[in-house]
Amino acid sequence: MTHWTETFFVDNANLFASELEAMDGRAETETEQLRTLLADEFDSTPTTVLDVGCGLGRHSLEFAEAGLD
Repeated sequence: MTHWTETFFVDNANLFASELEAMDGRAETETEQLRTLLADEFDSTPTTVLDVGCGLGRHSLEFAEAGLD
């Protein structure tokens, strides 16, 4: 028996492709804004991050590219 999420997200991936691609283009800006906010709020520069996986990893990739563990 196929789980509903596979049917919904995998079998119908074309329904979400354009939105996911648009979101990917915003990841760099979103992670930079978050790093700035945290640095300003806590007066420090974050070196590590915990990204709770709930998507394609677009934020994780940007954080890693910025040198965060």
